[in-house]
Amino acid sequence: MSTSKKKPTASAPIEIGDEVVYTGEVRYRTPDAAEPYAALGGSAIVKDISEKSAHPFYLESVKGSDSAIFGWVDSKYVIKKEG
Repeated sequence: MSTSKKKPTASAPIEIGDEVVYTGEVRYRTPDAAEPYAALGGSAIVKDISEKSAHPFYLESVKGSDSAIFGWVDSKYVIKKEG
């Protein structure tokens, strides 16, 4: 029996209003802030984007979800929900 691994594919760009999954553990107060603050990953909504900044996405937790994120985050921890 052969098992093949699916290669990651490029997804559509993340836009304001998209629901995403945040996999990180820190947030920032501004898009270029140096000092991180604690956050709890999970479902969130993209509220703002600052493309050329160190932390380009401003996320807010989805109401009723188990996440606790309100702030600017790094793009490498943001995954767009498909569907």
